[in-house]
Amino acid sequence: MKILVLAEHYKKANNYSLLYVHTRNLEYKKHGHDVVVLNFKEKNNYNIDGIEVYGEKKLLDKFNFEDFDIILSHAPNLKNHFRFLIKNFKKINNIIFFIHGHEVLIKDKYYPKPFKYTKKRFFKNIIHYVYDRFKVLILSFLFPFILSKKISGIIFVSQWMKDEFFNCLKVSSPL
Repeated sequence: MKILVLAEHYKKANNYSLLYVHTRNLEYKKHGHDVVVLNFKEKNNYNIDGIEVYGEKKLLDKFNFEDFDIILSHAPNLKNHFRFLIKNFKKINNIIFFIHGHEVLIKDKYYPKPFKYTKKRFFKNIIHYVYDRFKVLILSFLFPFILSKKISGIIFVSQWMKDEFFNCLKVSSPL
């Protein structure tokens, strides 16, 4: 099986960003699957431990979506994952989303308050407040739409995360 993995960042040399995605990809490779990664923060391509990693333009120059049996999207965000998926929606057949947390939660309702000694950033806090609510609103429409068309599955890191996904997004379709 040929797998395309979408990740906001990816392991590179001395950078261990999203190492859990790389560890999973090495397991796929060990079981005979061909794994290609789209690292949205990368412009060029590179190989790490036998896994080919591409920036978006380089990936689209080299591959067609028909080349992949499935797309795995880790911690999907609006800025890159959903933009990419919607832009190429007609060419994509199977998607599995891995939901880790922050991408579907309203953070100020779940994350602890900053310590009192932490520098107060009023405008940054307002932007996060508005963005999180906008993000959840948009995702509450996108997930059911994609679910009805292209999603092969959604994997949650825990039952609690699954429950909070439904709670925050108000998605009623059973997964």
